[in-house]
Amino acid sequence: MNDIQELEILLTGKIDSESSKKIKELANDMIESSLTDELLSLLNNLFSPRHLRTKDFSKTHLLSIVFSIYSTISLDEGINFAKSVIENIEPVPKFAISGLLRNCRKLNDYSIADNLINSKLLSKMDHFIAFEAIYYFENRGEEEKLKHILSVTEERYGNSKPIQETLLKFYLKYGLIDDANRIKNKLDKRLKLQDVSQTTIDKQIEKEVYDRFIELFRKNEEETRKALLSELINGITHEFGQPITNINWRLQYYKKTLQDPIAKEEVIKIFDLVLEETSRLNQLVKTIAPITSSKATKTTFNIVDVIKKRFNAYKETMEANHIIYEIHSNPDEISLYQDQIKFEQIINNLILNSIDALIEKDIPNREIHISIKLLVTDISIFFRDNGIGIPEDKREKIFIPYHTTKKKSKGEGLGLYIVFNLLKIMNGN
Repeated sequence: MNDIQELEILLTGKIDSESSKKIKELANDMIESSLTDELLSLLNNLFSPRHLRTKDFSKTHLLSIVFSIYSTISLDEGINFAKSVIENIEPVPKFAISGLLRNCRKLNDYSIADNLINSKLLSKMDHFIAFEAIYYFENRGEEEKLKHILSVTEERYGNSKPIQETLLKFYLKYGLIDDANRIKNKLDKRLKLQDVSQTTIDKQIEKEVYDRFIELFRKNEEETRKALLSELINGITHEFGQPITNINWRLQYYKKTLQDPIAKEEVIKIFDLVLEETSRLNQLVKTIAPITSSKATKTTFNIVDVIKKRFNAYKETMEANHIIYEIHSNPDEISLYQDQIKFEQIINNLILNSIDALIEKDIPNREIHISIKLLVTDISIFFRDNGIGIPEDKREKIFIPYHTTKKKSKGEGLGLYIVFNLLKIMNGN
């Protein structure tokens, strides 16, 4: 009995650790003996798309062995087999997803993966798929999805050393310094005491390089933050100057025109005007405070609970104006590791925007609907109301500072600009 015959018997028989080992040995021997064509012919016959669809391959260990043989012959052969498995077997085995992505990464060509990989497949994530998905989204240039999958990967598989090393690399690459430091500390704890002389020197060099990188990044981060604020600051002088000018003008006017004694009603009128302008100044300060703050404290929080609490803060206003709201979340609880204060400010601005738009529209049923979905690499929040809406020709400008579609007294045009920049700071979109 030759190798081909023996291999065929093993591939069609019961698979255990011994037979698995023998299959790999025979396949390697055939490849080394230049019997690749014969091997491919056997595999293509036994594991054709028709066989994959009609035979019971519920125990996928055999298929993963076959995939490794195909990949040893060539990465392209491995990709084609993984593609066939994904297209013909349900549920899709996880090895086919991670294997396809791995071979594509090695070839630096994800074209086949782009046509096959979707959110449904990535939802089958294990640590092998997570590892490959990081490189996949980097290759596609989808930075936000990459950052989210880094967070998910750390949460689920962060105790694995290869995963930690990969996370550290990407956290540093994308400037997520707090996350990088956290992973660095975990990796440091793994180091065991070895030969003191060499280990100490290596660690010292590594620490100096790492610290220098962090120092350079923080300088760059500060410059980036200053650039982000420059556009905002350019308009602040005007926005603050206007109320101050109004206060100054009104006080001078009444100083010249009021007769002695001053009537109580006139004094109250002066106070009301001054209070109105100082209130406007105070609101401006509150509005820009979150984006100008350099403080960031990340915690894990339930975003559904936070959104409900923010709505509760405006309960009286909404009831007085006959506004109702509904929150739909899938799943019911969704956790996020981020700066909760900044997240609350985003929700605050969206709620206030909706309230203003609904009050401005004279309708009996005023509604705000929020839909929250946990996707594979994103948390999506859909925020909708049935208010006056935004004219189509104005939509491109809604994230520009001091641009507003509201009545003059209703806003400064900073709300959505704040939302836009807070999301950028939080690596959102």
